[in-house]
Amino acid sequence: MSKKLILSSDGIFPIIKDANGEFIKRDLKTNLTTAGTVQGEGKYIGEPSLFIRLAGCNLKCKWTSEDGFVSECDTAYANEETENNTCLEVEDIIKIIKNNIGSIKHIVITGGEPLLQKEALIDLCYQIKKQFNLIITIESNSSISPKGFEGLVDLFSISPKLNNAVLRASGNTPEYCVQEYIDMARNGDTDLQIKFVVSKTSDDNLIKAFLSDYTSYKQSDIMVMPAGTNMEQLNKTSKIALEISIKNGWRFTHRLHIILFGDERAV
Repeated sequence: MSKKLILSSDGIFPIIKDANGEFIKRDLKTNLTTAGTVQGEGKYIGEPSLFIRLAGCNLKCKWTSEDGFVSECDTAYANEETENNTCLEVEDIIKIIKNNIGSIKHIVITGGEPLLQKEALIDLCYQIKKQFNLIITIESNSSISPKGFEGLVDLFSISPKLNNAVLRASGNTPEYCVQEYIDMARNGDTDLQIKFVVSKTSDDNLIKAFLSDYTSYKQSDIMVMPAGTNMEQLNKTSKIALEISIKNGWRFTHRLHIILFGDERAV
């Protein structure tokens, strides 16, 4: 029996056909005529991609900048299991991928926190590799062990939250499995990026303090990304993130999807 996954309201995106191969009668939020978009962040920035957004998260964060503006998680709507979510069998997700993948070689599985649905997600990754041999990125907050994904994921993009993020789920700093992700990468099972969202110059020291607890990561694994869900907010934080990156030899990553599409969902 096929396993099931709970997807957020935007589900698999951007797509033009359903699991039966029928055209979906709605315009794409990208305003393009073809399925797919590009990865907006990190090592695969600009890569043509299809996205799968799973529902539910165990953190729920927000950031406050130096001048006081508050930036919510840019996918806060995916944090809860609501009536707008969709439950799909893995085999139906595979059919939707088949009908929309075209020349795209990259699948991004994001959330929410995807590893909350770990068992079914492992099955989905296995089927994607078996049937399409696509590049798979999973975006995670790294609070759940990656064990079981060996050989199935090409890039784990983990985003542990610093003390600059207010964790509304629990109010406490979560326990992270960052070293497990690093060790998996060093064993050759997957690539890794450790992505920090920053909004203040003082976040420099927070990143250094956080990384001091871990070993064997590479400088090229560390990504610094400005906080913000629209261009007005990004314009306030981008230079901060850029300076932190240059000063420490880390990699700056912008949010290309916001530059291209603003705060639109499913793009």
